Amino acid sequence: MLSVALAFLFGYTLTSLPLLRASLTLAVVVLVALAVDTLSIATMEVIDNMIMVGVPGAMDAGLGDVLFWGSLSFALVVAGVVAFPVNRWLIARGRGHHRLALRTQRCRVARRHERYITTGHAARPTGMGVPTG
Repeated sequence: MLSVALAFLFGYTLTSLPLLRASLTLAVVVLVALAVDTLSIATMEVIDNMIMVGVPGAMDAGLGDVLFWGSLSFALVVAGVVAFPVNRWLIARGRGHHRLALRTQRCRVARRHERYITTGHAARPTGMGVPTG
């Protein structure tokens, strides 16, 4: 149970850090992380845990045992291979990290541009395909 919780925690964190550095709001980052990583992490965890339970003695092996590390390595490779088509499917449907973040960023820039046009008081946006002239 702890391993599954940590997998989700670290997965969401690794997704969130670059998005936060790109100045997206925490609410947007959380939504993007949940949308793009939940299915992928869940897939990997199900496969990983099935293999670890299926290998005799792997769950009882200690950190110093080759059986533990060998089973874990094998499980992670297989889980990655199984999760790959899941991630391709998500990306094909516009659920990839970059696509959702870019879509969100475009919305923020478009709102700033609209505010500038209507009031003349907001800072003029640049980039992301929004005309500045």
